[in-house]
Amino acid sequence: MNRPKRPPGPQPRRRKPAPGHGPAAGEGPPRRRSPLDLVPPGFRALGTGIDRQSLLSYAQPQEMFFIHAATRSIEEAYRGFRGRAEEFWGQNPDLLQQARQIDEVLAKILSRKQSGG
Repeated sequence: MNRPKRPPGPQPRRRKPAPGHGPAAGEGPPRRRSPLDLVPPGFRALGTGIDRQSLLSYAQPQEMFFIHAATRSIEEAYRGFRGRAEEFWGQNPDLLQQARQIDEVLAKILSRKQSGG
């Protein structure tokens, strides 16, 4: 058959993707920061670096509903906030009270998880 000729010279070597950069990594972009990651000192569960999503696997349905609803309202307010992340809690004391309630529920879930029940 009439196939086009290959260009002269050696073929360029194919580069392998660097580990962790290809689509096989499956992680996607880095997680967006939440205002619940930047809470002021004095919280028992929030701000300690625990993964809230993995902790929710130990939550009861009512706890999960409350955490999702309260987190959503805080993150919606944070999305509309035009200022530095450190100033968010100072300008939203009502949401800080809601974050304290989330912290109490998460601390209860964490103690239940650590006790094995």
